[in-house]
Amino acid sequence: MNFEEVVKESGGLRQDEWSMLCLTFGEQNQLKVVGWSGRVTTNKYGHKFYIVYCSICSKDAELFGDGYFRSQKKHLVSGTVPCGCSYKYRWSKNQYSVLCRRRAEEMGFNFLDFSKESVTLNTKIKLLCKDHGMWRSNTVGNLLHHSCGCPECRLDKIRVAKKKPDDIMISSFLSTGAFSEGTLFSRTKRKTKQGQGIYWEVLCPDCGTTGESTSGNLQSGQRPCACSGLTQREAYISYIMDNNQCLAIKFGVTNRAGGRNKEQNRGCVYDVVLKEVWEFPSTEKCRRAEKACYNLLDRGILLKDEMPDGYTETTYPRNLDTIRYLYKKYGGIRTQKY
Repeated sequence: MNFEEVVKESGGLRQDEWSMLCLTFGEQNQLKVVGWSGRVTTNKYGHKFYIVYCSICSKDAELFGDGYFRSQKKHLVSGTVPCGCSYKYRWSKNQYSVLCRRRAEEMGFNFLDFSKESVTLNTKIKLLCKDHGMWRSNTVGNLLHHSCGCPECRLDKIRVAKKKPDDIMISSFLSTGAFSEGTLFSRTKRKTKQGQGIYWEVLCPDCGTTGESTSGNLQSGQRPCACSGLTQREAYISYIMDNNQCLAIKFGVTNRAGGRNKEQNRGCVYDVVLKEVWEFPSTEKCRRAEKACYNLLDRGILLKDEMPDGYTETTYPRNLDTIRYLYKKYGGIRTQKY
């Protein structure tokens, strides 16, 4: 603070026997007692406020003015410092504004404002990114102590790091065995809401049609062309095993149960064991059977981290007979049992 502010309305700076000792405090002896001014209470016998000068804080005039602070004798003697050198220092809104502006500029952003008048470390702030505009999800504490920047900039870095070359992605599609030789894949400009370029256009040499799909679906062997509607007439039942114990049942539809099982095993932390394959008279009835399982069963009992491909179609082992009943209800015939 400026010297005039700390002695304002207190009758100016005064001296007593203790202040005239010119004592210093702080880990670096940076605090020097220069006098006293005012008391804690209006009572003339209340504790005095001693005025101290900090040689460290005075170097930052924008934050601390002339570097003068007020404190009581008992606090100084006990080692409690009243200036910005203390980790318990109570910053004002203006000081927080300076700190946030400086930190934001270091990170390449502009600090705009606080979300409310009363400012603490938990107060949300408004920041401006030159590339992605304004955002306000950050807090004062996150900006100052955790260097949390623009969420869209962070996502951009993740996207670049995760994006694989097109030839590697196409190889992963073909490795499923679901696509005929001569299938053409090309990444489209379409993006998700998060800005991810996961959409692909697929030209099928078998049916001559073009379809669009996500990289995840293509890596699962799902064809987006007219062929998919003609061939998807199988449903399967798999056991999710861990040390000979069945943790869950996996159901679903496909046009190649064996290949689908291999894909699920690649990403699952448990063993995915194909147990039954059911064939339906039409794709429509196959899909209706799957939808009935979706609507009637408790699903997603495994976590995505445990089974990235198909965890939403996992259910409790006790539901095995219900799945069989629903498959039969919609015309399914069990053609294979392992």
